[in-house]
Amino acid sequence: MKANKQKMKRRSKRHRRKGAVTVEFALIAPIFFTLIFGSVEFARVHMIQTAVENACFEAARRGTVPGADESHCLTRANELMDVIGVQGNVTVEPSTINAATPQVTVTIQVPLTAENGFGFTSLFSTQAMTKSVTLSID
Repeated sequence: MKANKQKMKRRSKRHRRKGAVTVEFALIAPIFFTLIFGSVEFARVHMIQTAVENACFEAARRGTVPGADESHCLTRANELMDVIGVQGNVTVEPSTINAATPQVTVTIQVPLTAENGFGFTSLFSTQAMTKSVTLSID
């Protein structure tokens, strides 16, 4: 009889604890998932920043090669941005590259939109990420 009472007490404690676990999960889950998804989003933004910087550098480097022109720079930048699925506006200065050109500047502007993989577009819908690289031609 005594053993039965102890089993009943254990069961009732377990049932009461199940409700506590549900409440604790309901309180912690939104914070936990916000941290997880926020971390993923910031990692994606950092990856895009790094890739756009690399695309600027590689495009400017392509422009410093003898015989290169603006189209070579644009093609290289767009190739590298296509790899990560980002669309942006690429500008090359000067537009005419020749032996007398002292330096080449490539600027890439990527709008913060859903098409470019930014999940927080409602916060920054009018802004853009801009990267620029200038290389001297020696």
